[in-house]
Amino acid sequence: MVRSYIEKPNCIILAISLANQDIATSDAIKIAREVEPSGERTFGVLTKLDLMDKRTNALDVLEGRSYRLQHPWVGIVNRSQADINRNVDMIFSRRKEREYFATSPEYGHLANKMGSEYLAKLLSQVTALSKIAQSTQNVDPNAVAVSQTASIIWETSSSFEV
Repeated sequence: MVRSYIEKPNCIILAISLANQDIATSDAIKIAREVEPSGERTFGVLTKLDLMDKRTNALDVLEGRSYRLQHPWVGIVNRSQADINRNVDMIFSRRKEREYFATSPEYGHLANKMGSEYLAKLLSQVTALSKIAQSTQNVDPNAVAVSQTASIIWETSSSFEV
């Protein structure tokens, strides 16, 4: 069922993997690579970073050393089952997630590029750039140049904080 969605060329692929799982054996990454080998539409999301064993971290993945993607990996921290059972709202949960990254000795230097809010902003930015490129392709005979310009804008803007 997943394949039928991610095979569509206008679909963004979120390859979500557990932080304590070996990325090389991640089904999400495997399927994404099979469907879209170029990786242009694939974003890696590493979840449950807060549940990793002591003295371990996912920096090699998040910093693109152990498994490189065209887009940056984004780490997130999910609400706990206890928070869900207590009906803790998403605003508080996102605040806890921001605090986790900001105060983490391992991930503090990446805090501005981690979390669910950052992921949402990143995907919104990519979607907007894609829509600009698609709309100009229907009108402009020099669509390749426009698409390349959108790509350059993406590359440049991705180096800034979203």
